[in-house]
Amino acid sequence: FTVGLLGRLKRDFFPWLSPAVLFVSTMVLGLVNWWAVLLSRVGIWETCISSAYCFSCVALYCVYGAMGGGRRCGWLAAASVCAGLAIASRPNYVFGASILLVPLLYYWRTERSAPAAAREWRGRLCAAFLPIAGVGALLALYNYQRFGDPLEFGTKYEILLWPTTSQLFSAHYVGFNVYMYFLAPAHYSPWFPFFNLSLMPEMPKGYAGEPEDMYGVVANMPILLAAVFGLGLVRLRGGFSRLEAAAAAAVILLVTVGGPLMFY
Repeated sequence: FTVGLLGRLKRDFFPWLSPAVLFVSTMVLGLVNWWAVLLSRVGIWETCISSAYCFSCVALYCVYGAMGGGRRCGWLAAASVCAGLAIASRPNYVFGASILLVPLLYYWRTERSAPAAAREWRGRLCAAFLPIAGVGALLALYNYQRFGDPLEFGTKYEILLWPTTSQLFSAHYVGFNVYMYFLAPAHYSPWFPFFNLSLMPEMPKGYAGEPEDMYGVVANMPILLAAVFGLGLVRLRGGFSRLEAAAAAAVILLVTVGGPLMFY
């Protein structure tokens, strides 16, 4: 779906680019991520991680489709369902559901000269929020049936390898996590995915166990910095185009999902 979104953006805004550029962009999109690390692991968390990532990407694709010419409510409803399923996969994606506001803001900004009827807006709001509310209600019922509490996801019933008194969230973890996720260099390894975590700095007090085999994306994948340059070019277009709205949705998803993890 991310490749599909990339293709739609090329078709809608950059039709003059050659297929070779799209091919290279697709290769970059597929390689500059942590999927190789995820594929090398055999724990129980990989399913929910990949599921949440998949549904959030589909939601992003549908959000862009909702800002097109037709079937806006259908695209909105699909985005809402996928955002709800991402939350069901990993509850921290609840903040990422804010991307559903982007199409609504886009409608409001682009239709100020000829506002849509109240009935149409009611349909849009229902399409954006009722599906995700339905998924949330089913998830709450599922949690209640399992644990007797709609807001309990099982953390009270975890079986730990050793007792821990660690604090799950703290502002003291931010500096350490920023370094590990963005700046930590990796070293070569003879085993797949051929990169391993480099020497770690001292962990802050209360940090739960050792961090997983991650390495800094900026230090090891500097081509991602080109995204910042791309955002600047999008802003130079002026107005509030679909391209700018799509970029805003991607940034919101990144910040709202990744930001809270810096405190974990």
